[in-house]
Amino acid sequence: MNPKNFLNLSGFKIAFLLTLAVLGIYYLDPHFLNILEWKTLDLRFLSRGKIPTSDRVALVTIDEKSLDELGRWPWPRTRMAELLDALVKGEAGVVGFDIVWAEPDQNSELKSLTAVKQKLVELRISNRALEDYLAGALKKADSDRILADSLARSERAILGYFFHFTPREGEGKKETHSEKDLPPLTAFNVVKFSSEEAARVPFFEAAYPEVNIPVLSGAAEGAGYFNIFPDSDGTVRWAPLVIKYQDRFYCSLSLAVLQRYLEKPPLAMRVAEFGVEQMRLGNLSIPTNEEGRLLINYRGPQRTFPHYSATDVIHGQTPAKAFQGKIVLVGATAMGIYDIRVTPFEHVFPGLEIHANVIDSILTGDFLHRPNWIALADILVIAGAGMILGALLTRVNEQEGIRAAEAEETSLIAASMPTQ
Repeated sequence: MNPKNFLNLSGFKIAFLLTLAVLGIYYLDPHFLNILEWKTLDLRFLSRGKIPTSDRVALVTIDEKSLDELGRWPWPRTRMAELLDALVKGEAGVVGFDIVWAEPDQNSELKSLTAVKQKLVELRISNRALEDYLAGALKKADSDRILADSLARSERAILGYFFHFTPREGEGKKETHSEKDLPPLTAFNVVKFSSEEAARVPFFEAAYPEVNIPVLSGAAEGAGYFNIFPDSDGTVRWAPLVIKYQDRFYCSLSLAVLQRYLEKPPLAMRVAEFGVEQMRLGNLSIPTNEEGRLLINYRGPQRTFPHYSATDVIHGQTPAKAFQGKIVLVGATAMGIYDIRVTPFEHVFPGLEIHANVIDSILTGDFLHRPNWIALADILVIAGAGMILGALLTRVNEQEGIRAAEAEETSLIAASMPTQ
């Protein structure tokens, strides 16, 4: 082969080299390309605008109006019991709390009564009437027990909690809890691995959970975590539907609420060597990426879903059938106490409403999904574009060669003609 001919770049060679370069960039997957793709997704959301919801999800918010009328946050557990009782009376299908009660309620009355009872025991004072009075007063003052009784009566409440991903200071890599030490956290019923390699696929793996106190956890129908991981630009586009903790796979608040709403169908996941292959909730198939994250199909900006102030719910000032048969999510939206998130629609967006978007998307089967085979399709498109470019450049070079030959022939003819 003549080196000069090889170095002489034809249209085909240029297209071939450009295709190799693009495939190399695609394989390396530089961060700036991900950011570019995210931003184009955000622009597509904005251009599409708001879309209708299923009308099966409602939000009860601890907003500024509620704080003005009922006092500052956190509220006593008795207040939350009133709220739950009102929702049950309104025939809510399921009530999910984007709240965690990790410590007993700070109740000065309960502490005082407990101290009096202890003192009577120490002084060996026996008075049946006084003991009955103290027992009744203690029962009325035990706000944690009052909320637990409300949770148990409702038979439709799902609590929230969250995972930590770094160990506590001074402790090892992970905390070790046996399963019996944990409260009832909603987990995947069935997890199948296609091979031994699939069993070693990395997931979001937590160090330890921040859970509700036992008296509340034991009374609820289940619990789901409300962790959300934004992309590197700070925008929330994905919902993590599964987190691994001590060899078990736990589900998000959205999935826990949906499972109870659909009368507890099995929550199953199949894992292949590349990651999550399939996730199902009963008959519903949920498309996720390899890490078990769902690309959120936002229905619109804030207040796309109906909002009801918690104080209006407690005082019976909401429409008669506002919650009938619906999924009701309870959380804070008042400035200073709520979880502020950035979404493609807005830079100030309540985390509570992100759960509503995830739930509504799964209920309606309206997903944004990038299937696993799309990578092969991308490669084929790049290669096809390279072939088309090579053909076009080759044709252009041939036409330029023809024109150059014609011009040279014309000049030769003109040079051979006798001058006048």
